[in-house]
Amino acid sequence: TIAFWVAYLVATGQKVPKTVYAPLLQIPKENLDAWLAVTPVGSVASKVFTLDETKGFVKSAADNSPTYVVSALPTK
Repeated sequence: TIAFWVAYLVATGQKVPKTVYAPLLQIPKENLDAWLAVTPVGSVASKVFTLDETKGFVKSAADNSPTYVVSALPTK
C-alpha cells in the first residue's frame, strides 16, 4: 500500500524523495492474538498503510530523520 500511495503523491505533483524507508511489519507477542484474529488461514499478516502514514514516511525521508513509526495493531 505504501507504493500505491507514493505513486499517488507523485501523480498529484508532490515531491517525493528518491528513497523512502518504511518499517517491516513486526508483531509483538502481546499483539499476536489480534493479528491471528484478522489473518485468514493460509494467508499472511499485512499492515494496510494509510495515505497519512505514507506521508509520514515521505516526510521522514525528506527530513533525513529516523523512520516514522506507525501502530503495530491490525486494521480490518
